[in-house]
Amino acid sequence: MKKLDSFFKYLNNINEILDNPSSINWKNINNDYIGEFNIGKDEYRIECFKQVGNNYSFSFSYYDGTDWTNDITNIGNQFKVMATIVDGIDFILSKNYDSIIFSVIDENETRINLYDLHCKTIEKRDGLKYYKKSSKVSTNKGIKELYMFILYKENINQNDLMESVKKIIVSGK
Repeated sequence: MKKLDSFFKYLNNINEILDNPSSINWKNINNDYIGEFNIGKDEYRIECFKQVGNNYSFSFSYYDGTDWTNDITNIGNQFKVMATIVDGIDFILSKNYDSIIFSVIDENETRINLYDLHCKTIEKRDGLKYYKKSSKVSTNKGIKELYMFILYKENINQNDLMESVKKIIVSGK
């Protein structure tokens, strides 16, 4: 029973962390949003850029001491980072965009499943549509799995959405 109690205590700690994201300092720059937050001594950034029509990309990065990088695997408090990124997605969705498009290159199934679960929750909560696709891509660290997540309104202009996805793939943002 002691191990089971310890396990449930661990789960409660995770839930507490997920319910308490870090504060994000948002800046609106010409209808693009840049949010920065710290967890301990680690610095993170969320960028949300206008694409075609009323569609926006969503990306996040970590400051490695010399530059911003999207390779944030196993950096800092992963649960607190995830909770804050999810909070950032909710903030951006509150701006009434037609879609939020983000991609993740990650081999951590747990993290991908958490993103997927949160997107499904948003889909039901906000009445949005949700699309997820994955494919193999070549990176400077070899072949990796790229996951693309799209939350969008049902009556969206499909051409604008497709052009936005293309623009994000080409530019990386």
